[in-house]
Parts: sequence; structure tokens; C-alpha cells
Amino acid sequence: MSAAAENVDWARVLPLARNARVVAVAGRLLALEKPAGIMTHPNKELDRKQSLLRAAYDPGRECYHWEPIEPDAPKELYLLNRLDSPTSGLVLAALDEETAVAGRHAFAAGKAQKTYYALVLGQLRPSKGTWTDRLARLPAARAGGGVRVAVSRHGPGQLAETRFESLESHPHAGAILSLVRLEPVTGRTHQLRVQCGAHQHPIVGDATYGDFPFNREFARRTGHKRLFLHAANLRIPSLGLVAESPLPPEFKIALGTETAR
Repeated sequence: MSAAAENVDWARVLPLARNARVVAVAGRLLALEKPAGIMTHPNKELDRKQSLLRAAYDPGRECYHWEPIEPDAPKELYLLNRLDSPTSGLVLAALDEETAVAGRHAFAAGKAQKTYYALVLGQLRPSKGTWTDRLARLPAARAGGGVRVAVSRHGPGQLAETRFESLESHPHAGAILSLVRLEPVTGRTHQLRVQCGAHQHPIVGDATYGDFPFNREFARRTGHKRLFLHAANLRIPSLGLVAESPLPPEFKIALGTETAR
């Protein structure tokens, strides 16, 4: 693109999903904010309407592609990380393959610093520390045909490490809800959701690893059915990328510290 990336009207030149937006730019890197319930990329053609971009996706190149609206406008966007569909927050992408390679190398080398916020059941004791576990994928039959991961108690698994800190706790319908900051050191499939559940603090609204009776009652009381996990901060100092996504208002509403408007 000929214009400075920071001055581009991204909502016009990218086929973004509704309520998705570009929140930070560093050269040819873009940090996008993904709403909860939207897929990072489509797994099949029918998924396009529920994906981050309304465009074709090449899984081999990990790249969206479309017809540009004008000759010098973007026509491709390479994904550098992913969020589960129920998780909201930051997804990093690149406008060209060379930048994508550099970004992926930064993730692989552990140079990407990520912070999530989660609303969990219970009051953490201790309130701050590190969870270190080994995670293994369950066989397809036990996973119900989808991807499911569990802590491996007596066998091999991938090392998963997450730093946690409880920020505040409030009573809710006979239970305690806590807002927790999570910093994954490793990046395993479903890592944060599995570790929260395995350490007796399931994330509110988690339909796979959560407390299902509580989730149903919480949704009935509040009207919120989402997974309360949000990717809020993403930093790659070596590439000059700093991105932030504010905590969605339903987190504070669920804690009872803010009222719905």
C-alpha cells in the first residue's frame, strides 16, 4: 500500500466481520480485535459467515485472500496466531508473507508476550503463581468428535505453563467469581481453559471444560452465554508491536462492579 498503514481506513479495505476491527499497526503487522463467537478462520466454506474476515481462506498458507477494492489495496492477510471461537480479543496478522514469517518466528521463539483476562469460579489460593502441567489430547471417541485436551497425570504430554494472578473477587448467587489475569508462557491448544478447570477454577461460560450447571444458571440470571476469556494484551518488542483490547463490559457487569446501560 502506498499510504502509511496507520492512516488506512481498515474497515473499508479489509472484509472484516461485524464488530471486528484493527486496533494496532506496526509496519505490515496488524492486530485485530475478534468478537466472542467469531472463528479466527473458517474450517469449511460454510464457516465464512462466522469468521474474522468474510473472505476465502487458504489453510496451507494460513492466509485469507480476496479481490482488492482498488489496485493498491490489500488482497491477502496472513494469520500469526489464533483464538478459539468463544474467546474474544487480539489476533495478529500480516499483510505479506515475509512479515508473516518474521511474526511466526517471534511466536515460536517465545518473543510474543500475551495477557488474557478470565472470569473464573472460586477464590484463588494462592492468589498469584504459576501453573505447570502436561497436556494431552484425548482420543476422538472420548472427545466427542472434536478437539479436547486434558491434564496428563500419569503419562506423556506437552508442557503447559501459565502465570496467574487474581485481581478481584465478588459473590454471585451463592458462589464466588474472580477476575484473573493469565499470562501463558507456552501456547498449547485450549491451554488456559484446561488449566483453569484442572486447578478447580473453571472459566465461566466454558462449554467444554467448565461447570455446566453453574453456566446454565449464570446464563439464566445474567443473559450472558459467552466464554468469559479475553485476549487483552499482545506485545512483540522485537517487531515494534504493542496492542491492547479493553475488557468487554460484560465482565464487570457479571462481577457486579458495573451496571448494564
